[in-house]
Amino acid sequence: AYVARVNAENYCGFNDWRMPTKKELLSIVDKSRKKPAINTDYFPDVKSLLYPWFWSGSPLAGYPIGAWDVGFGYGDGDSYGRYNSRHVRLVRGGQ
Repeated sequence: AYVARVNAENYCGFNDWRMPTKKELLSIVDKSRKKPAINTDYFPDVKSLLYPWFWSGSPLAGYPIGAWDVGFGYGDGDSYGRYNSRHVRLVRGGQ
């Protein structure tokens, strides 16, 4: 619903926003850093998050209400039920 709302509002002048895949989120992890394991020059908002977990659009096989998420505290991926709270970082364009 969030992605549909952002696209309907033509956020930043675009309407092709989508959830990133697990692979895309893991591609911005910086393992040389910890707490957060991400370049904070490009993603300064992550520094202020107590629990920097972000949802991916990648579903969890065999668990229809689950999805993969990425934690930028240490740069690890995990799976979780979609009924739990996580942050969202949208991306644009094709995969």
